[in-house]
Amino acid sequence: MEWFTSEHPLICMGGCFYDVDGRIETSRLRRLIAESIRPYINRDCSQQISKIIATMTDFLDSDEYEPEEGWLFFANGDYCISEKMLYPKSKICFNRLPVNYIESASEAEVTMKFLSELLASDDIRTLQEFFGYMFLPSNPGQKMLMILGEGGEGKSQVGEMVKALFGTNCITGSIADLSSNRFMAAMLECKNVFLDDDMKLTALKDTDLLKKLITNSGRMMLEKKNQQPHQGYIYAKLIAFGNGSLKSLYDKSKGFYRRQIVLSALPVSPERKTDPQLGRKIAKEAEGILIWALEGLHRLIDNNYAFTVSDSAKRNLEKIMEEEDTIGAFLNSKGYIELRSDGQSSTKALYNAYMQFCSNNNIKAVSSTTFNGYLSENEAKLGIRYTKHIKGLMGLESRGYQGITVRLDYDQDMEWGNGTQDKYYK
Repeated sequence: MEWFTSEHPLICMGGCFYDVDGRIETSRLRRLIAESIRPYINRDCSQQISKIIATMTDFLDSDEYEPEEGWLFFANGDYCISEKMLYPKSKICFNRLPVNYIESASEAEVTMKFLSELLASDDIRTLQEFFGYMFLPSNPGQKMLMILGEGGEGKSQVGEMVKALFGTNCITGSIADLSSNRFMAAMLECKNVFLDDDMKLTALKDTDLLKKLITNSGRMMLEKKNQQPHQGYIYAKLIAFGNGSLKSLYDKSKGFYRRQIVLSALPVSPERKTDPQLGRKIAKEAEGILIWALEGLHRLIDNNYAFTVSDSAKRNLEKIMEEEDTIGAFLNSKGYIELRSDGQSSTKALYNAYMQFCSNNNIKAVSSTTFNGYLSENEAKLGIRYTKHIKGLMGLESRGYQGITVRLDYDQDMEWGNGTQDKYYK
């Protein structure tokens, strides 16, 4: 084992081996060992290889290894980000990309023309920065990227750009499945990208894992089927394309939305001709795309990891938040409720007012449980206080909040004439 590791320097983390070419698949590792021991072992070679791998796993597996923050690893060498220089391939890394860094590479003309037809110029800058961001073995930008359109714009060809740069370091799948399957996160260990090129329109039941993946820094607990959980590095960036925004059944918090950058695909021009070979042409321009992406990375770093976000992209997110966060929109609306220190309302009156707001604006209301949970979580922010002693008809008490008043006559069971609530009629 010592002789082999001296000839083939490698590290082991979480039962996986890595060398100067990144992660070593088991088949390749077995082949390397076989080539080394075949002259000395005549029988039971396969069994001996298995024993050597088991021994190396026990002796080399360590949690001390960390990704090289200041370096990127390309097929032809190690790129120092701060120096913008390529050095000979020598460092053991978690992922080496299948594209060569050639400083004088030709501009990716076909790819740039395609992007000019897909996105507005400001949004292309955002995409450029996100492509560079995907190289990093960390998540300082804390964003995921989505490109939305009605269909037929060629959004999936951006996925071909991703695959050309990242190869096996890009995992494709469904964000909906990723958010609900606790085993899927382990697939992203030491990978650069998770790509969903046909995002489902079904709302997510749970967003906790998704938010953690977007902002995670360092190790997190990973589970694989029939294996013990282990700590692994997760820094894969999430990029998705679809015909509708990412939705959540229950999470209407700003924390869910602030992690998203939402770009809009341009309408398809009637003169535009579909090129069935576009994906192959894009793949051939990988070296030019790499230089373009590195330019975006350096701009992002210079801006302290604050992405260039166009006014259009900002409006996209605001619109999504308004459509999805119906409770927040209700609380910020006029004519339904008033936040004031001497006010009080039952949860029933508040929910009835909210339902009327949704009906008036033709939007889907959340359940009363979700509504009540939102108020409870945002008491301090709204300046309200939960109480079990809201006075109703005949002195009956109900649960509700002090500091907020329903302004419209939605709830006939409320006692309005006590000076703490106003009664308005249209």
